[in-house]
Amino acid sequence: MKTRDIFLSLAVLSVVGFCLSPLGTARGDDPQADEFIAHVKALPYPPDTREIEFRSIFKRIEFTSQSSLGALAAFYRAEMKKRGWEEDAKAEKIEDDSVDLTFKHGDAEVKVELDKRSKATLVRLGCKKLDFEGSNDPAAMLAAGVPQPQSYLFLQKNIPLPEKIQGLSYDDDECKFKSTMKLQEAFNHFVDLAKSLGWQQSLRVLSSDNRRYTEFKKGPVELSVNIFDDEVGSRIILGYESSQKEATVPPLPDVALASINKPAGTPAGKPSPTPTVQTGVDVSKNKGKATVTFGKKKYVFTHVAAYQMEENGNLRTALIFADKAIPYKRMQAALKKDKEDFSFLDLYEFDSPNVLTIGLNKYTSFSFSADGYGIGRSIDEPVREVKIENGRVVATIKMPSEEIFDKPFHFVATIEAGLMSPTTRVLNAVDPPPSVSPLVESAGLPLPEGTLEVQSGGSQYRRSATATVKMEMPQVEEFYRSTAATKKWREVPAKAGDAKPAAGVVLNYRDASGPIHVVLTPKGKETVVQITTRNEVKAKQDGVLPEPGKARLILGNAHTRPVVITIVKRDYTLKPGQGGRDLKTALNYTVVAGKYPLTIKTPGEKPQSEELNITEGTTWGVIALPTGGYFADQLY
Repeated sequence: MKTRDIFLSLAVLSVVGFCLSPLGTARGDDPQADEFIAHVKALPYPPDTREIEFRSIFKRIEFTSQSSLGALAAFYRAEMKKRGWEEDAKAEKIEDDSVDLTFKHGDAEVKVELDKRSKATLVRLGCKKLDFEGSNDPAAMLAAGVPQPQSYLFLQKNIPLPEKIQGLSYDDDECKFKSTMKLQEAFNHFVDLAKSLGWQQSLRVLSSDNRRYTEFKKGPVELSVNIFDDEVGSRIILGYESSQKEATVPPLPDVALASINKPAGTPAGKPSPTPTVQTGVDVSKNKGKATVTFGKKKYVFTHVAAYQMEENGNLRTALIFADKAIPYKRMQAALKKDKEDFSFLDLYEFDSPNVLTIGLNKYTSFSFSADGYGIGRSIDEPVREVKIENGRVVATIKMPSEEIFDKPFHFVATIEAGLMSPTTRVLNAVDPPPSVSPLVESAGLPLPEGTLEVQSGGSQYRRSATATVKMEMPQVEEFYRSTAATKKWREVPAKAGDAKPAAGVVLNYRDASGPIHVVLTPKGKETVVQITTRNEVKAKQDGVLPEPGKARLILGNAHTRPVVITIVKRDYTLKPGQGGRDLKTALNYTVVAGKYPLTIKTPGEKPQSEELNITEGTTWGVIALPTGGYFADQLY
């Protein structure tokens, strides 16, 4: 595991009762606010900040903290006020597992998003009109009072960088930049530098046409030197790992979440302009069941919810019975947002459940949606036992049998559930994952929300998709960078000569199976995504992986008769079934990149011709089919 512990000097750790100001000076109980500075280094950061990242392109800062939501919210209210920021009380949002606070100063704005995770609190700072210059200088940021990962400080202090570098950044325990030095020159430079500084080489050099890699060790620290060919010369990634654990900084003293609902500066005795710590509803204790008989079919619903809304000046209670898990958090957000137009089925974008909804006010009504049927009406003479108290509803509703669409229809429903409303907040809710678009699901590849159309295909060794996404390119790029971090993809810089759209972005990654290649091209307010993944491990196991600098061509026959495939005037004969199901028995050739005209000759059929444009690093397959004809496509 890579360490991302924050470096704090012994002097800082020994200080009690004050924190560092944006300029690194001690601040005691001085009631005067600091001078406003429109720079990210002047923002407050809790002392137990870890894994901090400055994303200047997206104007965002991210880090984790062991402090509680309440402690962090109170910290930012107090510290932002000291720095001259004013809180926008109307933008405040406080939930059991998240807090959103917004601060403004003129045109500048910082949105603080706190999300409770299983092992820490994730803090995101969305910044507008703030300067990020110098945020890639760990020592300077530390001097300004911004905690920094030990890896950044170590690499900056102990590994001198050459002159004339470009794009310097520190990210994920790595120092990254580009140099005008060519690949081998840059590699020799850092190998010689490491040895001169007393590092012992611990891994033999891994070399390819466009990459050099090795590792060094000194004490508990490992240094990796990873250099790629690049248009400007070389792209260099210096990595840090340490087996020595750093001392952790204790979290902020806990503050009850319910005590922070009043923005700093609200006059005593007056409520917050927008009360946001709302009545909690424990949905983990919801239970119930509805059985609907429609004709000869029975529908059983075991997932339940209940809510209250104003309708034409009257309070209406609705009981929900569904055959799929209910996303309570999304439901609460929708109730709050769409007070007059709430629709339960809208919570399921692609895969709606069968559902029975019972409405309770002066009359009893129902709506039933299942298997293409949509039925709704009031109930004549229902059996209705309802008790509502202490924010919960206990009810039994029975509808006598009636003829609907020439079929008997009746139901029995019982429920005990917390009552949600636009002014409540759910407790102990774990939402099921959002349903996935069939388009995205069929592609079998990571595609962002808003995917409009997809063309996908591939083999067990290679998958590719081209999609149009209703999202601008920077957002799509951020989706893939976040996906890469979540899935532990390792970024691989593009080599010189790689195709790149004029106004687009190329992203190259690797995971445990093999390479992932993403090309993003802007299209107005939409983005065209081309993504390809290769299963290098399986391709190697099955003999499908091409040799370095070469390509591979595999010939198979799934027909019941012998087949002859002619390639560049040379005949290759395949026995019946040879390589048709098992590629290990197919004819398998290493070839150079180029165009290959071929003809497939099956007895009793007209010869069929094809020309394959086989590029370096790819594998193509040509297989005669049992029904006649043939299959020719890129396998890897």
